[in-house]
Amino acid sequence: MAQPVGTLVKAMSLLNALGEKGPMGVMDLSRSLDLDKSAVSRLLTTLRSGGFVRVIDDGRYDLGLRLFELGVYLQNRMPIRKLIIPFVERLSRETEETAIAVHSDQGQMAYLYQAISPHDIRLEEPVGLRCPLWNHIAGRLLLSHFPDDFIQQIWENDRKSGLNPPDEWESFSAEFNKYRTQNYAIERGDEKAYVVVPMPTSPELIGSRKISAALMVGGPTYRLSQKRLTEIATLAQGIATEAAIEVGWYSK
Repeated sequence: MAQPVGTLVKAMSLLNALGEKGPMGVMDLSRSLDLDKSAVSRLLTTLRSGGFVRVIDDGRYDLGLRLFELGVYLQNRMPIRKLIIPFVERLSRETEETAIAVHSDQGQMAYLYQAISPHDIRLEEPVGLRCPLWNHIAGRLLLSHFPDDFIQQIWENDRKSGLNPPDEWESFSAEFNKYRTQNYAIERGDEKAYVVVPMPTSPELIGSRKISAALMVGGPTYRLSQKRLTEIATLAQGIATEAAIEVGWYSK
């Protein structure tokens, strides 16, 4: 297997740092990336020439508009996002809570689209953000629909990459089996509550591709009782099935 190019890895780390932490100066980037200032300056000069970073008024660096442009290109090349929007909007209207479409992408979970609740107190998630599948109830539901050997591979890769997946594999294995049986996942925290349902797939339509996407509804815990979340799960399962048929992943 070919090894990553060191300079490109450093450039990607720099862009990730700016994306996650916001505008930063050369010194802050140097400390964050554990690189000397001259190396950081060279990376910034190269990235700035391509529009991938820009200098803001106070002299710090931020992400450039070229990244926004590339993001628009990617968004336009994702037909699933366009097809799924009406179903997410409908789920939000019928529940009066925020509804979100998520999918798995190279061992991580990404937010595809969200329809915001009309309530003043509501859930909002950053569309486009990715996070490890282990870290969110929606990600763990997505994981549960892959074979155990595939999940184990992601777990091992994350450990090697320092992403700190859970050490107690047995407890998560039991959680996955529960999701597979009931075909939805519910989590009620002190402030936020979620219910997530998978978009079904038919092997004859998707072949050997590892596709996993889900619809999620979330809001403040005080408004979402366990009973209400279970009711939403039933509604969301029906809408998720319709969405999967529209996308071409499922046939009854």
